[in-house]
Amino acid sequence: MQKAARHSIPRGFHPTYIPCSDEECQDLLKQYEESSDPDIADHLIESVDAARWHRWEELASQMNFMHSSQKSGALIRRLGAAQQLRKSTHSSVSANAVAAHLIQVAKALHNKKFERQVRIQGRTLLQQMSTRVFLIHSWKRRFQLLCRR
Repeated sequence: MQKAARHSIPRGFHPTYIPCSDEECQDLLKQYEESSDPDIADHLIESVDAARWHRWEELASQMNFMHSSQKSGALIRRLGAAQQLRKSTHSSVSANAVAAHLIQVAKALHNKKFERQVRIQGRTLLQQMSTRVFLIHSWKRRFQLLCRR
């Protein structure tokens, strides 16, 4: 089994792939590696950008959304024109920040006079509602008694 794996799984040197690099770009890259001249680096970057732009124009002109939008969408993603949104695994708000905010909110000052006023108003509303309900029930009962006669 190991022998079959050694033969079927490729090992060893893999050349670095640079998208849209042609012979001119390869020559410029070799010159830059030998001399480390920044002018050659600038020319290399411009050459690669021009090759990418030429490839983009060529493929975009051949794109046809009529028959297969899946192929066109894959092409756009492969060329890097479509922005892929990365989902963040961590929220921007930490648990400590939430806990600190809750503690700060829980320590709000109490206004005893205001609380007392709210309780008194609540009691009066309940009393008013209970008297109204009592009156409604008493009128219904009287009406029912009158209807029975």
